[in-house]
Amino acid sequence: MTRVGGPSVKPYQPAGYWRHMNFPARTWKSSAGKSVYRRGLYTWWQRMFLHPSLLAFDAPSREECTVERPRSNTPQQALVLLNDPTYVEAAAALAEGSSTRNPTAFPDDWPGRSDGCSPGNPAPKRPVS
Repeated sequence: MTRVGGPSVKPYQPAGYWRHMNFPARTWKSSAGKSVYRRGLYTWWQRMFLHPSLLAFDAPSREECTVERPRSNTPQQALVLLNDPTYVEAAAALAEGSSTRNPTAFPDDWPGRSDGCSPGNPAPKRPVS
């Protein structure tokens, strides 16, 4: 989307995630329509109770400044990528876009490609004898 400014986007979130907060009861209504696909800059942040996906990828809580984010690679992050509807939709859109733009390159040439990058110089295919 190209719209600048506006209200925060509320991404998908597990049902009942906020029920453990020690604040007044709140409900979460995920954004709908094209606003769901806005930049991360517009994502709603609850400082002390981060979105589960942000928490899994070690996002700072924004209570204080962070000079450098810690780097981690855990099995939990892989599960988030496999199960979070946001990432599942993004993967489906990437696959759909790649297959419609160049149907002959999908899936044979897929491992060497990255959407938005030049395809490089693939090795010539030799006949198997």
